[in-house]
This record gives sequence, structure tokens and C-alpha cells, in this order.
Amino acid sequence: MKRLLIAAAAVLLPALALAHGDAAWIQHDPRYVDQRNIHCCGEHDCERAPADAVRATDEGWLIVGTGQIVPYARFGHGLFWSIDADFWWCRYTYDVAEYGNQAGEVRCLFVPGTAS
Repeated sequence: MKRLLIAAAAVLLPALALAHGDAAWIQHDPRYVDQRNIHCCGEHDCERAPADAVRATDEGWLIVGTGQIVPYARFGHGLFWSIDADFWWCRYTYDVAEYGNQAGEVRCLFVPGTAS
């Protein structure tokens, strides 16, 4: 029986660890909610953003691919500090039936800086 449990753990644990990959830190932190008070991270919607995909503007962070602006005023509600020197984002899935005009847009953005 013990061998069976060890074998099952050996198969399941790596799959669970990879279920969210590098962005698991977002999924497991209850502080990360978007402007609608919904957790930022779904099953596969968070990832490290490409280095050239986000730029600072006077109004907020520009998501280059969508033209979306994440206002600085949203800090703590969809805008958070990153755990490293990279940008991370969680996007609405591309399901237009579910998200309409928001499909593919950034739900939460994590910016490099000084986490408190």
C-alpha cells in the first residue's frame, strides 16, 4: 500500500506543480483581486509578460498589444508589485462569449518595484 501511495504521489505532484507554472505565486495569494473583487488568476491566464509589452505613460501602464491602460490609481486592485524584476499579467481568456470586449485584456498587472 505504501508503495502505491508513493507511486501515485510521484505521478501527481509534478503535474500539480506545473498546473500553473511560474505564475503559481499569483494564484495562491488571496490579496490579488481585480477591480471587480475577483481573484486575478484563473487556471491558465497568468504569465510573465514580454519585456516590451508594457510601458509607463502619464496615465498608467500601457499594454502595447491591446492599447489598454492600467491606471496607477488601481494599485492594490488589479495593479500590484511583482515578485521580481519582470512584469507579470493575468488576462481575461479570449472567450468573447464570456468576456465580450474584455476578452484578451489584462485583468491584473504586476510591475517591478519595491514590494511592501
